[in-house]
Amino acid sequence: MPSAAPKLGDRAVWAPRIAQGMDGLFNHALNGLNDMPAKGGHPQLSDMEVKNAVAYLVSHSW
Repeated sequence: MPSAAPKLGDRAVWAPRIAQGMDGLFNHALNGLNDMPAKGGHPQLSDMEVKNAVAYLVSHSW
């Protein structure tokens, strides 16, 4: 089954997510949302590692 996660650089998909603000994106990445597991299914990651990954994705997708 293909991932429904937004792809790096897909501005059309990322734009509404980015518009909700970084705090919301961080919260969803850290705690999960719908079928997305917390920390992308990698609980060993620190909160800062997850936040840095989200910031990287956003910076390359707007």
